[in-house]
Amino acid sequence: RQVECVDPHNKITTMEEKSQDSFVTLDDGDQSEDVKDADPHNQPISSNHLIWRLNALRSHKHFILMICLIAVLVDGLFYTLMIPIIPIYIQEFDIGQVGVGILFASFALTLFIGSLAFGPLSDRFGRRLPMLMGLVVLLGSTLMFAFAQNFVFLLIARILQGAASAATWTAAMATVGDVYPANEQGKPYGIMLTLTGVGAMAGPLISGVLIELGGGNIRTPFLVAIGFLGIDTIARFIMREPKIRSELESKDETTGHGYNILLKDGVIMLASASAGAIQIVMGGLEAILPVHLANDFGLNSFWIGIFWGCLLLTFCLASTILGSIVDRVPNRRLDLIALGLFGVCIVQTIAVLVDNLYAQVILFCLSSPFYSVVFTTQLPAVNDVIDVRYGGKYRGAASAITNCCVSIGATIGPLLYSFLMDKLGFKMGATICNGLMGIFVILFAFSIFYLKRRIAPLDPSNANEMQIIKAQGDEM
Repeated sequence: RQVECVDPHNKITTMEEKSQDSFVTLDDGDQSEDVKDADPHNQPISSNHLIWRLNALRSHKHFILMICLIAVLVDGLFYTLMIPIIPIYIQEFDIGQVGVGILFASFALTLFIGSLAFGPLSDRFGRRLPMLMGLVVLLGSTLMFAFAQNFVFLLIARILQGAASAATWTAAMATVGDVYPANEQGKPYGIMLTLTGVGAMAGPLISGVLIELGGGNIRTPFLVAIGFLGIDTIARFIMREPKIRSELESKDETTGHGYNILLKDGVIMLASASAGAIQIVMGGLEAILPVHLANDFGLNSFWIGIFWGCLLLTFCLASTILGSIVDRVPNRRLDLIALGLFGVCIVQTIAVLVDNLYAQVILFCLSSPFYSVVFTTQLPAVNDVIDVRYGGKYRGAASAITNCCVSIGATIGPLLYSFLMDKLGFKMGATICNGLMGIFVILFAFSIFYLKRRIAPLDPSNANEMQIIKAQGDEM
């Protein structure tokens, strides 16, 4: 589409909107106003040119990615703010280790329910609405954390935080899948996970330092975090609604929520199950590691935050590197996921068996890159199937399925680990859980072998192969 504009030198030039390159287009109603007003006789030249530039910037795929990165960064920050405060909650509210497990599980349960709702909502009404709704809920959650008087306040705050994360993550993951083609999604998702890790890494550090500087006041971290929420609010309002990629290829309205179709797809369910399994381990350690470090090594909130920061730093670095690698091996993504699961199982089993603090720090840091392998690979694997077999439809529903599996893992993990630690101690409880993960890895490997015998490998970079695999998916 050609648009005539006047440049600052009074010469009429022709500019072409590159919406197809970034897989983003604007609604006709939004575009026509700007295009019609681009008449040099009606408006000042500089004003018209600036409006066009701003609209092009707000719609560019890299700018939209930046907004999503800010959203997940803040979400990760708020999620881990309470980790260094857990020993204080246990003392002040007398909630016990099981109560800590309930707090983490309540977040995951709400994430599960919220994802089921926000996935189809984002497919039908756009990605921006759920992201804005998540901001309001997150503000309420943060204020309740800051002024909590008992365990019930903490539980409600954690539930609201889970709902906010469901809205943010479901919409943000689907948005990145909308604006980037399948063979370019590994790097954006890797950066997305990196920023999530940065936020999660900053949360315990900021919380521990502010509590130490504030003389033990546990309200300070949550009140300071509201400032980050303000930046996130401005960013989400600036973002212009992208078109869902399937709408660029077809004007047919997507019918149904897509769950009945996607739940029958073996690759989507297997990749999503891997995210849920790894979250069992991650969520369980989030619940018991702070207590283990405080009781067995005498660490305070500040040093617990430092310990957590070391783990997340290695996770961020690995996610940044692995994003580009994932894009180069579209046919080996499930194999990479299996490798990541196996690595987590082996390294963390060794880590929980040693009694030296420094050895545990090193071994847990070595396990972080294997977490990155799973999470960085899982999202592109799901989007490959969405693009190849379903023409880009149901992306929000697919993101919701992933979130649901993650939330199930985050529900089971804290409860299981907390129960076993309470009954058997940290070392034995964590070892049993790692053994269960090993059983899952074996089943996962057999499932990959079975799927490879039934369907062709996914290669989104090959247009002819895309059509063949799409036909095979329809037959299944």
